[in-house]
This record gives sequence, C-alpha cells and structure tokens, in this order.
Amino acid sequence: MSEPEPIDCDYTREPVCPFCAHKVRDAWELKGDDGDEIEHTCGKCEQEFKCCRNVRVTWTSWKPEEKRP
Repeated sequence: MSEPEPIDCDYTREPVCPFCAHKVRDAWELKGDDGDEIEHTCGKCEQEFKCCRNVRVTWTSWKPEEKRP
C-alpha cells in the first residue's frame, strides 16, 4: 500500500487543514497577528490544528520630484 500524498500547508493563500486538505475560506476572521499560533477546528473533518499568519511587507519608493506610482 502506498503512502498518501503529503498535504501542502506551507505559505498557502489560506490555512489548509493538515488532516484533510480543507481550505479555510474565511481566514480573515481568525484572530492573531503575524507569527501568532492560532488554534482552529477544521470545518470539514472537525480535527483541531494550529496555523499562523505570515505577513509579507513590500515597499514602493520614488524620487521627491516624481509623482507617486
């Protein structure tokens, strides 16, 4: 019997249940800041798992005499 495919749970667009691969569509409602551990119960398989929000900061720069892009 072959091993099941691993579930991709790293740096995804929304939290993914590591038990059944269900995606948390309303992740914006989860409480927590960048890097905080958040406990969540999967809406499909009802298993508890932990996740954390990863925030990526980007910057835009311009010269003072230029209009902002």
